[in-house]
Amino acid sequence: METVPKAMRDYYDAWTKRVLADGRFKPGYYAHSHNADVIYSDVKHILTASGVSGEPPFWIASTQGFATDKDPSEVGHAFAQVWQGMLDVVETHNGVRLPIDVNVAQLPSPSENYAAGE
Repeated sequence: METVPKAMRDYYDAWTKRVLADGRFKPGYYAHSHNADVIYSDVKHILTASGVSGEPPFWIASTQGFATDKDPSEVGHAFAQVWQGMLDVVETHNGVRLPIDVNVAQLPSPSENYAAGE
């Protein structure tokens, strides 16, 4: 999306509140660099109002300036924990061609240790 329509903002606001109300998980977000700041601001307010400290995990998509030796925040958003920068790359492993996206992350496994309350 080049812009974030109100219906989308309403959707992720409600989704964030529901995930928090459930209590078993911490919400995480995937966004294009074009609209990451808007989404971050919206959800950060919800998380703060709900007593959740720390940064929400954000996976940002943008091919501009991407390199595998860069930090995710170099996508242009200090809150980025994963940067997806190469899309639809085909690699061959054990003779099998696989379409993949190439990412860099702050953590070896960004999905670990994100239980609610952390």
